[in-house]
Amino acid sequence: MVGDLVVLQGGPGGGQQMETSGPTLVWRACLYERSGEHQWVKGGELRVYAHVVDCCEGYGRGDTEQCE
Repeated sequence: MVGDLVVLQGGPGGGQQMETSGPTLVWRACLYERSGEHQWVKGGELRVYAHVVDCCEGYGRGDTEQCE
């Protein structure tokens, strides 16, 4: 299954572009959720996935990944 290209906003993955097909995605143990926003990136409009605050700390990685 091929997903859509999205851009991550906030958290340690901010600015990363990822391919996904669901309402959430995990980037280096940090959770991102689909938002209603879109952002222009390199001439194309991508859906924004927003960082879920404190998501990394549950994995014991908050300090090393600089999650809020």
